[in-house]
Amino acid sequence: MENPSSLEGLVEASSTPSRRKVRFIDGVANATFSIAAVGGMDLLTGAAIGDVLASRGVATPFNIYMGGLYGQWREKVCKITSTTPESSNWKKGFADWIAFTSFNLPYYLSVRALGGFVSEGQPNWESIVYGAGALVITSPLAGPGLGLYTDLLRRTFGIPSASSGAYHKRPQD
Repeated sequence: MENPSSLEGLVEASSTPSRRKVRFIDGVANATFSIAAVGGMDLLTGAAIGDVLASRGVATPFNIYMGGLYGQWREKVCKITSTTPESSNWKKGFADWIAFTSFNLPYYLSVRALGGFVSEGQPNWESIVYGAGALVITSPLAGPGLGLYTDLLRRTFGIPSASSGAYHKRPQD
């Protein structure tokens, strides 16, 4: 980074989005994607509408918070797999698939169990296991889909893609 007392340093510092902004945008992307994609998947796997509404209602505030953690995890997976902005779309999609499955499967199981408990007094384990299987089967599409959607929102708000490493380039706040 340029010297913060120079004009170039001040311009760079003022144009660099904070970690808080990156976390917020990743959270919004994660929550809105989850409402549409995971809510639809829940319905298709036999969850009752009340269970879906309860699960998504319970999950949305957590998804906003967890979106920042997922964004950081996604960037870590990009780093581990040496995925860069110049990497092929296949490699970026592979990194997103790995990040999505390894982060979201345990999270999905927890949210569905809690949602079932809230709506029906107990989790419907048969439906939850079926849904988890559907998540694993759909993750090769869902992971890259969430990655593209998140990077689109990031780009819209002036934040670099996950393969560029937005979190480690941001000022602490």
